[in-house]
Formats: sequence, C-alpha cells, structure tokens
Amino acid sequence: MADESVPVGFGGWFRKGDVTGQMTTAKNPMTRLIGANLFEETAGFTDHSVVPDSVNSRFRATHRKFEGNFNSAYLPAKNAYIKEAGLSRLNITGRAQKELEFNRAVNDYIWDSNPSPDTSPHVVAAASAFRKGMADFATEMADAGMWKGGPDANYVPLVADHNVIARVDQLVHQEVMEKFFKDAIRAHASHISDDLAARMGRGYWSNIRKAGFGIEDSMSKALHLEDRDGFIKSFHEGLEDRNILSDTELAEVFDLLSGMMDATKKTEGDASGGIPRLKRRTLMDHNYKASVQMRDGSRVELRPRDLFEQDAELLFRRYSRSMSGRLEFAKTKIFNPDNGDLIVDGIRSSSDLDKLKQSLKESYRLMPGSR
Repeated sequence: MADESVPVGFGGWFRKGDVTGQMTTAKNPMTRLIGANLFEETAGFTDHSVVPDSVNSRFRATHRKFEGNFNSAYLPAKNAYIKEAGLSRLNITGRAQKELEFNRAVNDYIWDSNPSPDTSPHVVAAASAFRKGMADFATEMADAGMWKGGPDANYVPLVADHNVIARVDQLVHQEVMEKFFKDAIRAHASHISDDLAARMGRGYWSNIRKAGFGIEDSMSKALHLEDRDGFIKSFHEGLEDRNILSDTELAEVFDLLSGMMDATKKTEGDASGGIPRLKRRTLMDHNYKASVQMRDGSRVELRPRDLFEQDAELLFRRYSRSMSGRLEFAKTKIFNPDNGDLIVDGIRSSSDLDKLKQSLKESYRLMPGSR
C-alpha cells in the first residue's frame, strides 16, 4: 500500500514512549494502519482525518456492558445475603467474611450439576447472573466466529490459586499428583489411552506448579476457545522436558477433548448424541474427587478445581475483562486503503496473531530501500 494512503499519528518523536505512538508514527504504512485499528490514537492524525474505532475503544464499551448487566443482578443478591446475617455496618471484618462465603457458595453452586434444593435463594440468583453473563459471552463469541458450541451452565474460568498449589506441592509427592491428574483426565475422556493421559497429567502438573498467582489455566482456556495452536503452546510453556508429548500427539488430544474427531461425534442413526461428557470442552473432570496420599502417609480428599480460585465474583470480572478484549480482536476487520482488500479478518487465535506478525515483517521487507 502507498505510504500516503495511511495517515500518520500526531506527535512525531514525542510519541516514542508509548506503543500506540510508536506504531501510528512509524515509517511503515502497514504498521501505522494496524496500530490505529488495534490501539486508540487519542492524539489524532497529522492530516486531521477520522480516527478509526479501535479494538481498545470497543473493548471498553463491551466490558462496561457485560459488567453492568452482571452487577445489576449479582450485587443485590450478595447484599441481601450479607444483610440476612444481621451484621452491623461497622463490622467490616464480619461483612467481608460473609461476602467471601457468598462468592464461594455461588462458585460451588455453578460447578454442581445437581445442586441442593435448599440452597439460599440469593446464591441461586447470583449464580443465575453469572450463568447469564457467560451465556451472553457464548452468544457473542459464536457471532464473532470464536465458538461453535452453546453455553455451558457449569462453566467456570480456571484461575490458579498459587498458595493452594504451593501447599499441595509441599505435602504431596510429584508422582502422586501426576497420577491424580491422569485419572481426572480419563474420568472425563476414558477413550484417551492410559499412556497419553499419564503424560498429559505429568505436563499439566508441571505447568500449574510454575503458574504465578492469579494466572488462568491457559490449556483449558484454549480448549474453551477451540484454539489448537494455543493449546499446544500452553502445554509446552514452563516444561523442562518438552519431549513429554509431541505437537502431533497434543493435536490429537485437543481433537479428542474438543469433540472434533469422528469417534467423539454422533454417528448417523445414533440417538446417544455422541459421548456425553465430551459435550463440554474441557481438559479433565474438575469435579473428580480422589483420596490422595500425602508425604507423611495420611490421606486427603482432593478435586482438581480445589487448586483454583473459588470466588465467583472475582472470576466473572476477570473473565469479562479478558474475553471482552478477545471478542473485539475477533471482530476486527482491517482493509487496504488503496484497493479495499481485506487484510485482517478477525484475530481469533494464536495462529491468527502469528500471521499478522508475519505480514508486518513482510511489509518491512518490501519497503523501498530495505534489503
């Protein structure tokens, strides 16, 4: 594309301190075009042309919408639950404990496929708000080409609780935890071979042991978003032995767990609808419970989800912030200003981002005067 076809950001060398300014004032027109569409150019252009509606600005609007809808139902339910305890407004510690209790109760209710009918109506109302928010995200994700399935009423984002993980790592031998995760994987997908599940369990435990506090389980998220390349990349992150599973084997596991292979789909004349558990795109059965032997010989009951954040409100807000951005990246369309050709048709996966990076490199290579 011609250099004069893409406006230059205002500010020149004064903008070198921020990413947006570096891109919109770059000599390369492709870089300027991408930068203006991904990030908000608040300083405007030197030719005073219209600034495009960037991913960044659309993200904020989407995030506010989802947060507002969630708050309108979740917060009244939480406040009513705390009010029932009859605590004084000055009892800050007691109210904080009730709030934590409530958020954990909501989390447990969402995870439970058969919740107790005696559950507090305030917890049920808050869980409904959580589920509606997730269902609304699923709808928009489908519209943006990120998702082919419907909403999962029991889906909860997995964010590592590093304090719990570190404690379990101290108390339980590594090989015991690897077998625990292998069994949880096979409890979800029994058709995965024992050897493959064992190596998956080994790699998974190695990964989450090294996860920082509050880091989302990127393998499960990649499955959730049907991102095969992201799933493979996430598995290898943090591993000292990258030969545990090959990329081909990981792709096979991804296909099995995401229900893409023929073996996991409904066949003609089969009324069963395929393998029921595989209607959920997840790495393992996170409700799988086992009696795990600790280093001192005693035993403790453990579920995979016990190693992750239990606060439903925190989890929704984290998911909302992250997924609002992913949605707007997926909806992004960037056109060549010279001929109208579509340059970017959504950034939905790691591979899409890699292609965009490669296009930028190629545009620099083709610039006049470059070698």
